[in-house]
Amino acid sequence: MSRNEANTRKEIIDKALEKAGWSLDDSNQVGMEIPVDGYDAEPWNGVTDYCLYLPNGEVIAVVEAKRQSRDPRVAEQQVRHYVTEIEKHQSFRPFAFMSNGDRMFFWDVGNENKRPVAGFFSLRDLQNLLYIRQNKIPLQQLSVNLAIANRAYQQEAIGRVSERFDEGHRRALVVMATGTGKTRTIMALIEVFLRANQARTVLFVADRDALVRQALDENFKVYLPSEPRDRIRTYNVDYSKRLYVGSSFERYMQNAEFKVSKSATLIEVCNLIDALKISEQNQDVQGDLYEYLLSKLSTAGRNGQFRTPRHIIRMMVRMVDPKPKERIGDLAAGTCGFPVNAYEYILEQHSEPDEQGNPQLIGDLLSDEERECLQTEAFTAYDNDAGMTMLRIGSMNLMLHGIKHPRFFYMDTLSKAFNDEKSLDVVLMNPPFKGKMDESDINPTLPTKCKKTELLFLHLIERVLDMGGRCAVIVPDGVLFGSSKQHQEIRKKIIETHRLDGVVSMPSGVFKPYAGVSTAVLLFTRGGTTDKIWFYDMEHDGFSLDDTAVSDSM
Repeated sequence: MSRNEANTRKEIIDKALEKAGWSLDDSNQVGMEIPVDGYDAEPWNGVTDYCLYLPNGEVIAVVEAKRQSRDPRVAEQQVRHYVTEIEKHQSFRPFAFMSNGDRMFFWDVGNENKRPVAGFFSLRDLQNLLYIRQNKIPLQQLSVNLAIANRAYQQEAIGRVSERFDEGHRRALVVMATGTGKTRTIMALIEVFLRANQARTVLFVADRDALVRQALDENFKVYLPSEPRDRIRTYNVDYSKRLYVGSSFERYMQNAEFKVSKSATLIEVCNLIDALKISEQNQDVQGDLYEYLLSKLSTAGRNGQFRTPRHIIRMMVRMVDPKPKERIGDLAAGTCGFPVNAYEYILEQHSEPDEQGNPQLIGDLLSDEERECLQTEAFTAYDNDAGMTMLRIGSMNLMLHGIKHPRFFYMDTLSKAFNDEKSLDVVLMNPPFKGKMDESDINPTLPTKCKKTELLFLHLIERVLDMGGRCAVIVPDGVLFGSSKQHQEIRKKIIETHRLDGVVSMPSGVFKPYAGVSTAVLLFTRGGTTDKIWFYDMEHDGFSLDDTAVSDSM
């Protein structure tokens, strides 16, 4: 049931303000129902829902609340008048928040467009924004520090970003090839933002630990020696610094817990692990051990996701046949089984067999360029596990199998926040079944009236595959035989606008003990036409089709 305005404020907005550090019990921090001069009773009552105060008593922000069923942006004109009137009695115009509990917008009226935000800002955040507003210099008025970035294209990139921000935009994308001085360009851009008073603090995030160390110990130290810097490893941040460096892997591992309640048990565990001499083993042994631990994960996720048996993953990888310099991705990666197996397959295909003729995973036939690509660019994975459990497990899985700098990101790839197009050459995935999406958050490039995740992911795969790109994806049988309009449309689209290469029908017991649903693997290539389709009915997968999943060879 939709909340009225009073309940929205009490049950959601009040708690969100407290989470941001505002004390509702302290009238010097938060004022409620504050009259604003210059208003008649109509069309508003001339009373702000909340005023957030600076220590000197000036209002730094107003909050206008609406009932949950209303778009909070209906308060735009009301808020504009409030902040304009308040400005007459103090030294600056307050910021504004508009919220209905579910959606929230932040607005620097008269200076920037309103924008959606995830929550209220702290006093410190608002003070930083106020400082920037009152002291900023247009970026284009400042020259680039040639001691940092002296190449013409680097200066052009910085100029373009400066132009975009001076026009009121809040984000920009700079794409540069390897060896063109990306880090120097970013350092010079940071220096311009700091000198223009358009940034109080800077966070530099890298997906490789080596880059984090390089940024902290070399680049910031050399190019911005006077700016205090720190590496972020936990949520305990030293706010006296200006430059912060961190990695995505560290972020996912924050607050991870491993509890052994008894000291004697912990000592025994450590002794047993030490006896294994894991650090002396190669990556094959380390990875196999981790895969064994993953095989003990037997709980399905809330939205229908579950661990994909590794022999099924290997089958799909071999069918797609990924190559060393291709862009390979999984849009709902879980424990990252597909990227791991694709990496091992490529290594095996590019390794000389041992003396007995057995395959190896050393990649000795790869060129230096191919090896670097596999480590830094080839694999991209996403997951939106809110508890970060899968991001931690998947990142560790990639690292233990030899991908030292995993590109595994927190992202709901079906949402409005994910807009990649033609970014992958190969997609390998087992998307969640039976899940449903909130219609309001579905990316507009996808069928917004469709809520079934298995269908939405097929449309998404089509969007992210580059022309000629290949896909192997597991789908429930409903995708093949469903009679709804949405099922028929996706089947027609795949057959008529792509080349459907094959369909492998799998027995229902393949995914036990997680689920007993009947599934199939779709193999298709973006572009071309479907002339003939290879169908294969897998009656058995080599394992018992029950909850034990025991190998028939045992």
